[in-house]
Amino acid sequence: MSKLRAFAALPVLLSLVACGNDETDEPQAKGSPAAVAPDAPITQPLPDSGFKVEWGLPGIPAKIPAGKRFAVGVIVTNAGDQVWLDDKSSDPARPGAGAIRLAARWLKTDKPGQDVPYPQLRGQLPGPLMPGGSTVMAVEVAAPTEPGTYFLQLDLCQELFAWFETRGAARLVVPVTVSAS
Repeated sequence: MSKLRAFAALPVLLSLVACGNDETDEPQAKGSPAAVAPDAPITQPLPDSGFKVEWGLPGIPAKIPAGKRFAVGVIVTNAGDQVWLDDKSSDPARPGAGAIRLAARWLKTDKPGQDVPYPQLRGQLPGPLMPGGSTVMAVEVAAPTEPGTYFLQLDLCQELFAWFETRGAARLVVPVTVSAS
């Protein structure tokens, strides 16, 4: 199946999990259902050589009505030397920990460099991604409510560890016009 046909057929997979140190990463207290068992395998952060991505064809509209929710998809290639884990192959003691996910955030074109937090919605890998492998990832986003010209930035994160861009990876930034609804 070609990458474009895979892109068109991919369902949007979403998640609500934190990434990196911008939100609490502490395990829950001992005795709670999500507490880390002492003998459970613990997912480790990728080495810097694992935080490498090549962005392929993005499925992002050039113009979108203000406030509209829509799916954004992109082809990603694991350009690093480590396997990227999906939710099912991540740490069983902390579901989702270590999984590679896609996120999107809006940036105003008239305020470059402004740090805008990512929303909690994340796109999932369909399975583990080997070095050199490519797949399509998608995430749902909501257009800003104020019309104008924006950039939509896509980045990957290794859940509970780091954003790819903070480890030197390329990020994808696409201009989008938000029109009055």
